[in-house]
Amino acid sequence: MVLSLFGVCGVAIAQPLLSLLGESPEVFSFHRIGRTTGLIAAGLVAIGVPLALSLLVLAVRLAHRQSGRRLTLALLVVLGTIAFIQVGKEVGLEQPQALTFVSFAAALGLATLWNQFSGFRTWISLLSPLPLVALGLFYYASPSGDLLRSTQAAAPVVEADEAAPDLPSVFVIVFDEFPTKGVLDADRSIDAARYPNISRFADTATWYRDHTTLSPITSAALPSLLTAQVPLTSGGTFVDHPDTLFTLLAPTHHLTVFESFTQLCGLESCTTDAPPGALVPTPSPRLSGEDREGFRETVVDLFVERVSPERADPVARDDFAEDVEPVVTVPDQAPVALDESDQRSFDEIVDDVETSRAPTRLNDFIDTIGPGGEPALHFLHLVLPHAPYHFYPDGTQYEALEEGPYAAFDGENPNDTLAAIGEHRFQFQAQYSDTQFGRILDAIEAAGLFDDSLIVFASDHGASFTTGANHRVLSDDDYDDIAYAPLLIKLPGQTVGSIDDTNAQLIDVVPTIAANLAIEVPWDVDGIALGTDPPRGNAKTFVDIRLDGLKILDQLPTEFDTALHRPDPADRWIGPSPDPDDPLARLHELGGVSDLIGERFSTTAVASATTGSIHDAPAWLNPTSGARPGVISGRVDAPRGAAIVVAVDDVIIGGSQLYDYDDTTSVFTVLVEPALFDGTGQRLDVGLLTTGGLVAVNLDNGAASN
Repeated sequence: MVLSLFGVCGVAIAQPLLSLLGESPEVFSFHRIGRTTGLIAAGLVAIGVPLALSLLVLAVRLAHRQSGRRLTLALLVVLGTIAFIQVGKEVGLEQPQALTFVSFAAALGLATLWNQFSGFRTWISLLSPLPLVALGLFYYASPSGDLLRSTQAAAPVVEADEAAPDLPSVFVIVFDEFPTKGVLDADRSIDAARYPNISRFADTATWYRDHTTLSPITSAALPSLLTAQVPLTSGGTFVDHPDTLFTLLAPTHHLTVFESFTQLCGLESCTTDAPPGALVPTPSPRLSGEDREGFRETVVDLFVERVSPERADPVARDDFAEDVEPVVTVPDQAPVALDESDQRSFDEIVDDVETSRAPTRLNDFIDTIGPGGEPALHFLHLVLPHAPYHFYPDGTQYEALEEGPYAAFDGENPNDTLAAIGEHRFQFQAQYSDTQFGRILDAIEAAGLFDDSLIVFASDHGASFTTGANHRVLSDDDYDDIAYAPLLIKLPGQTVGSIDDTNAQLIDVVPTIAANLAIEVPWDVDGIALGTDPPRGNAKTFVDIRLDGLKILDQLPTEFDTALHRPDPADRWIGPSPDPDDPLARLHELGGVSDLIGERFSTTAVASATTGSIHDAPAWLNPTSGARPGVISGRVDAPRGAAIVVAVDDVIIGGSQLYDYDDTTSVFTVLVEPALFDGTGQRLDVGLLTTGGLVAVNLDNGAASN
C-alpha cells in the first residue's frame, strides 16, 4: 500500500509540480527563498505528502484492517483523478464536467484494478521511486535547482584596469510593462500632464524615443539589459548570466541592488544597504528575509491551477505584484510610509487620515539614498505599472475582477470595451508609477547626487491594448505596443534634455554606461554605446518568447524595421492629456453616453420591463471588507451592442456597450472615478438607451436600493 501511494503521488503531485517549480527560478527569487527553505519545500512536495498519507493509512489499518484498505482505495481514486485531469488537459479535453467525469472514471478503474489484481499492485508499486526521482531532477537538473545550489557562491569579480575613486554613482531604475505609446502626447513628446516626473527628468536627460526592448518576458528582457546580449534563454539568474553590469562595476562601485523576480546579482558584494559613508537613516528594511507565506501561496496557486478542471488563466512566469504599505497624507506634510511596528499610530492613523499605498521595495530603496558615501550602483526593478491594475493615480487601491465574464481586464482584450478599459486602468496605474519615480528623483536630488550621477530610467517591455490581441503576445500589429518602451539616460553633468531618435535597444544600456565611465566591458556584447558608437541603422532585434503559464513553449527571434512600427499616439483608445474635470471622458465617448454624464437618473429614465443584474452590487450596497470597488459590472437582457448607463446615488456616472464574454451574454463594465465610492452604502441604477430614450432596468438582485 505504501509503495503504491508513493508511486501515485509521484505521478499526481511530485513530478508535475516540481517540474513547474524547477523551470521557474523567478518564484524563488521573488519570494527570496534560499537553498534550505527551497529544498525543504521540494522535499515536502515529493516525500512529505506521500509519507503523511502512508502514515494515515497505516494508523487506520492498525485500528481496523479493512478500513485501512478502504482508505487506500479512496486515496487512489482522489490521486488518480488529479493525475488524469492533468493528462486530460494536456491532450486538449476542454469541457470541465466531461474532464472531471472521465478522470474520475479512469481513477475508479485504476483503484478497482489495484484492489483486484496483485500484479497490478506490483506494477503500481514500481512507480514508488518517482517522488525521489522528481526531487533529484528538481535539485540537480533544473534552473531553480541551479539557483538554489549556487546561492552561497559568488560570481567572479571582473578586475578593473584602473579603479578610479572619483567615478560617478550610477542609478538604474527599471519599470515593468510600460509601453512608450502610453507616455506620448499628441505631438509624440512626453505627456507632461499625465507624467510630470518623467517629463521633468527628460528636461535634463536624453530620451531615446525609438528605443525597443528585446523580449516581452521580464526574465529575458532584464538579462539583456544587464548583459548587453540578445536573450537566447529566459533564465533570469546569475547562474545563466555570470557577466553583468554588477560584475562590471563591482571593482569600483558599492552595489545596492533591489531586484524583484530575477536574481542576476550573484556577487557576495551585492547588498540592499546604503553605500559606506552615506548619510541615511538607520536602516530598517521592510523586505528582508524569506517571504515563506507568499511562496507557499504561489505554490498552492500553481498546484490548484494544474489540477483544476476549469481552464483558468495559468500563473504566469512574471505574474507577480509589488508588496505595498500605507502612506499617510497629512495636510502640509510630505507622505510618510508607515511601519506596522509603529503600534502607537498605525491602526489609528490609517483609519483617520486619507491613505495611499507605496511599494515596500521602493521605500527600502529610497532609504539607501543619502549624501556622501562611496560611488555606488543603485539598481531597482519595480514591478509597475505591470498588471494587475489596482491603483488610481493618487495611490488609492481599488478592486476589480481579473478573470471570468465580469473581468475588467484579463490581458486578452476580447472586445473594444474591455480593451479600452484595460488601457485606461493602465494609464491610472502608470500615473501612480510616475509619482513613485518622482519620489526617487526627489531622494537623489535631496542627497545632492543628481547633477553628477549617471541615471538610467527604462522599462523592460511594453503592453498591447489592441482588440483581439493578448497584451503581451507579439503580432505584426503589436510591435509598437510591446517592443517600444521608455529609455532615458542622464549623463554626469548633463543639464539640458534632448530627444534622440537613434535606433536604441535595451542591450545598449551597459555599453553606454561603460563608455561614459571609461570602463571596458570584458565580455562580448551585442549592444552599442549610444552617442559614441556608430548607429546601427533601422533594423531591430526581438526574441518573442511564447509561454503557457510557467512553461516556455517557443522562442522566436525576429527582426523588424523601426521606421515601420513607431508608436503613434493617435493609435490608442485613451487620448493624451485627460480632462481634469472628467478623467473618464474618453470612455464615456466610446460608450456613447457623454451627453448623459452628471444627469439625474430619476428624472431622465422611464420605467420599463427590461431586466438585469449588477455583479458587484454587494460591494456598493453593503460594504464590509473595506475594499474599494473600481468598476461596476453586470448584465442586461438586451441585444449585444446596446448602450447602457450606470448611476450612483441617482447621478449618471458612466456607460458601456453590451458585449458577450465566453458563455455570458450582454455584459457591461463601467470604470468609476476614484472619489465616487464612499463606503456608506450607495444606490445603484442601470438604464438602457433606446430609440425612445433612457429606460430603467429592473435589477433582479436588488441593487437599486440604499
